[in-house]
Amino acid sequence: TIDQSAPASSTNYTTFAAFATDLNTMGVSGPVTVNVVANTGPYVGQVQFNQITGATAVNNIVINGNGNTLQFSNGSNNAQPWIMNLNGTDYLNVSNLNITGLGAYAYCCLLNGGANFNSFTGCVFTCPNEATSTLQIPVLFSGSNTTYASAANSGSSNTFSLCTMKSGYAGIWMYNQTFTPYNNTNKFMSCQVLDFYVYGLYSYYQEGLQISGCTFERLNRTTLTTGYGIFLTTGNRAAMIEKNKIRKLYHASPGYGATAYGIYLTTNVSSGTGTNQSTVRNNIVSDFLNNSGTTYGIFFSNANGFVHHNTVSLDYANQATGTTYGIYIAGSTSYPADVKNNLTYMKQGGSGTKYPMYYTTTTGITGSNNCWFDQNIGGTTYYFRAGNYANLAGVQAAGGEVGSVSANPQFASPTANNYMPTSYAVNDLGTPLGVIDDINLYTRSTTVPDMGAIEFLNVPCSGAPLSNTVVVPSTIICPSEIAGLSFLNPTSYTYTGLTFQWQFSSVSPVGPYTAISGATNQAFNTSTTNTSYYYSAIVTCTNGNSSISTVAGQVSVALTVTNSVPYFEGFEGITGPNKLPNCSWSANNIPATCQTYMSANFANRIPRTGSKFASFYYNPGNTNYFYTNGIQLNAGVTYSVSMWYLTEYYGYTNWSDLSILLGTSQSPTGLVPIVSTGGPAVSASYKSLSNTF
Repeated sequence: TIDQSAPASSTNYTTFAAFATDLNTMGVSGPVTVNVVANTGPYVGQVQFNQITGATAVNNIVINGNGNTLQFSNGSNNAQPWIMNLNGTDYLNVSNLNITGLGAYAYCCLLNGGANFNSFTGCVFTCPNEATSTLQIPVLFSGSNTTYASAANSGSSNTFSLCTMKSGYAGIWMYNQTFTPYNNTNKFMSCQVLDFYVYGLYSYYQEGLQISGCTFERLNRTTLTTGYGIFLTTGNRAAMIEKNKIRKLYHASPGYGATAYGIYLTTNVSSGTGTNQSTVRNNIVSDFLNNSGTTYGIFFSNANGFVHHNTVSLDYANQATGTTYGIYIAGSTSYPADVKNNLTYMKQGGSGTKYPMYYTTTTGITGSNNCWFDQNIGGTTYYFRAGNYANLAGVQAAGGEVGSVSANPQFASPTANNYMPTSYAVNDLGTPLGVIDDINLYTRSTTVPDMGAIEFLNVPCSGAPLSNTVVVPSTIICPSEIAGLSFLNPTSYTYTGLTFQWQFSSVSPVGPYTAISGATNQAFNTSTTNTSYYYSAIVTCTNGNSSISTVAGQVSVALTVTNSVPYFEGFEGITGPNKLPNCSWSANNIPATCQTYMSANFANRIPRTGSKFASFYYNPGNTNYFYTNGIQLNAGVTYSVSMWYLTEYYGYTNWSDLSILLGTSQSPTGLVPIVSTGGPAVSASYKSLSNTF
């Protein structure tokens, strides 16, 4: 174990560094597993694993993080800019560990020196919010453990699965060896890459990189510049980029004017067909362009490979003067591009030129069976194939885009990120390419596959739907959190003509059940209460009206916590932004005006101690409350209460009053004031608001 709350012993380490020291100096003679004891963190410090003698695929090293955090604030040591460093380490497997960089030097996880065959599963890598420095990157591959851009052996055959990378100059940065043998077969599977500054993923010189099932988005970042979801530049070969979602890159700053790219591949290894070719398929690029600058959905320039079955939806009505490109292809005989079965939808405003398709040349580019559509609500639309054409018909008259169409796919619900087409005008118009499934793992037709990332309007159901089981969150969640509900076998329900009605029971998995109003989609997000409910769904085939009830799943909700005096709270126990302490606090308007933070500096807002804190946000102005959990008080006893507060240093008097109040429920009704600022709350440094009662 690693447990800093217990003494060091022959079976327990008190720090990660102590564990690493033994591995580095002694090696291993068999498989090694260490469990970081739950709820014993955060652990403060750096840890470096070197090449460990005896480590093999059988004699591997496993670290079960159990949700703990390893963190470090490095403000000046550029010789050790990392939190965790794999310096030539092989066969290290880390799961469910949060690795957080708090300082100016924050490489959360750095792999270098030929670190091979390592894996990270369910880990969270976090840099300071709004980070813009190349010294702050959540996951970094480099030839050196002191810099982000050393072209030497970084590592191969490493896998990151179900991980989250937050903030940083790039979410993932890979700078690799520029000569054979190239670094190869690194994988990122089902990861979340969030709030990065420039690049979601950057790769320089790599073979066989696989990026699959990942989401790249910037929901909260306000410090912005040119943005790239996935960026592969010189020296990449045989990459597989599939089933990813790139979206909302300028979500927090509508109208921002920058150049934006969803997927960017350029100067890939050339030489025509063969093992060098890269593949971009079954990706959805959507809704990431709250941006008035030049916009590219997919940019594939001298990249040598395949662009198949992608969906690009660019629909920012307030676009200004920037040019918009749905799919941009530059090719040649040395860099051939095969562009088929894609679906591009555009509804961009503004005066900029719109290009659903843009082929720089007719040489080396093969395009067919694509859907290119623009609503044309602003500017001029052209279809470009070595020259402008007013419409797709002009391109086809010149010999291009055989089997392609220009039709509105009529997406099911873009606002809910559902980009399944519903129009028969684009149904079954693809050409067989050997792509066996779509972004949702639904089986594709082998004869008439659909354009875009989603296979749709398949065979209508008949008889009773197949049985299924509801999938619920695997851990206990807090009251008022969102629980995502889905089905264990979603591919069982790819038919048309199905209806869904979600229902809940507080009694048992077999009911009695109450239908949930409006819950009629295949997947369902429900707000929880203080009660643990069972959830099931009635699935009906409208052709014959036969139904089944799915096997129920239980959403387990944490119990209410009551504390005795003395009670202290500094928010250090929260597990994410806009989370509240111990599942029993509440607030009236999260996350709009009542907010909590995981970083020691966010938009000039800082904690008094530690790295986490709460705030009232000034807009929109209103009366807002944070409520503690229950605190046991006894009649006839005098108590004291204190809260530390700080307002923005500009001296604004936005808040007419700040008060501490007492009540018997988490409601404004019946609250009794204990102490108030007696006017606008203004303090440029932390100040105590306190009283006895």
